[in-house]
Amino acid sequence: ADYWGPDKDFKLPRPKNLPFLPFNKLDPKIGRVCDVGISIRGGVIQAAKEEEDEFLMVENKTVFKGKSSQAAARAKAIQRKRVRPVIQTQPQNTYYQNWNPKAAKQHQARFAHQQRTFLRTKFKDQMNITASWEYINELQKQNFEKVLLATNIDRTAKTIDTVGKLKAYEVAYDRPSKLERQLNNTITSLSYNLTIEDKMLELIEEYSKEKNVVQVYTSDSILTALMALKTSNYPWDFTIIKLGNQLIFERTEKEAVAGLSGSAPVQSYIDILSVLENTSGNMPEDEKDTLKLCHEATLINKNFVAQTARGVEKSFNRADQTKGAHTYRLLKLDENTQILVRVELDSFVRRGDEANDDLVLVKAFNEFDISATDWRKKVDTNKGQLLIGEVRNNLCKFTRWLSQAIIAGVETLKIGLVSRVNQKDASRHAILGVETMSVAAAKSMIGFKLNDCLSIVKALIDEIAKQQDGKLSLIHI
Repeated sequence: ADYWGPDKDFKLPRPKNLPFLPFNKLDPKIGRVCDVGISIRGGVIQAAKEEEDEFLMVENKTVFKGKSSQAAARAKAIQRKRVRPVIQTQPQNTYYQNWNPKAAKQHQARFAHQQRTFLRTKFKDQMNITASWEYINELQKQNFEKVLLATNIDRTAKTIDTVGKLKAYEVAYDRPSKLERQLNNTITSLSYNLTIEDKMLELIEEYSKEKNVVQVYTSDSILTALMALKTSNYPWDFTIIKLGNQLIFERTEKEAVAGLSGSAPVQSYIDILSVLENTSGNMPEDEKDTLKLCHEATLINKNFVAQTARGVEKSFNRADQTKGAHTYRLLKLDENTQILVRVELDSFVRRGDEANDDLVLVKAFNEFDISATDWRKKVDTNKGQLLIGEVRNNLCKFTRWLSQAIIAGVETLKIGLVSRVNQKDASRHAILGVETMSVAAAKSMIGFKLNDCLSIVKALIDEIAKQQDGKLSLIHI
């Protein structure tokens, strides 16, 4: 035969009762195809003569002549792509390294925080929840923004009554002093007032007669914690007593904390001042260490008020029956909801006669890590910058102070800067300076909007009002 292979007249019978897939040249199952009759990028593939069923394939590279050849340019580009890039393990900066080594270290320290891992406090469960508890609902912070309050209602709190005694603020602390003023430790233990006390019971009996209005009775510590909820990172909780349209927000009694001298039962972090709650730096990993710092900050504030407010005394109702001074204010959220809150007063500034007295809110930021911050070098030259940094790191605490001032009708803040005398001694402190700030300036500094804060409170009240009468607990985690 003049041909090889199967018979040219042979036809493969079509399989019966089997699916048949016709050949498709686009089928991806086709393997490799080699065309030896064309040139590939200047190289010619040649096939040698068949010899003992073996083939020898040779690629001849064309030698490019002239730098202007497009093929040469393509070949060089391909060659550059094949070269593996050199990975630099350290940033190269010849100016800093060769000419200014000190600036190089400063540059590295400036951007070192981008690669750090900061420590955060590991908080424990604040409440001992048992199997007998009934889960009601879980609320997300971002959902509070959906509650909008009407803008045609005056939400300026009105004074119902003021009780207790108040002393004038010593303006001498506003002036700088060459010598550090030592902070007196006249108060060594913390005590807290319950929402339900004699005066509040009288007001509850009076305002409970309004049947179509949701009445909320609370203290300033709980109300300001709710108003600053968006910036809050510490856990806290409080108890709610619901009787019809009457809601009482009360602090939750807890056991005294071991290791704190003069420690009283505390209510999570709602009755004590937080420390660096919004900082981007390191915080103690153990909750006990954080609680000690908060306990120290709270005692500093109380001693700072006691030391700076020691001028002439001003008496209100029930002066002999009340420790300190409190004002009861009525805050109207809308036509169907209002809040009766007891606000603690710190001091006042007398301008002429008694009729021109101005209430002031006296608070203090405190420094505990002297080696890291060293306020003593900045307080005389950069007090404003130092204060802005503390406000940024303690935004939640400052928002609570500002909310307290607005609810109480206070127009001026006295912010003290207090530091430890010795970094290892948490019992001795010095007053470095006092900054006077108006409430309007404080609001502008942090972008405070009263309606946004009260919308959070209104959303929680609406949710609680839907529940059945009884005792509830609100837990912030």
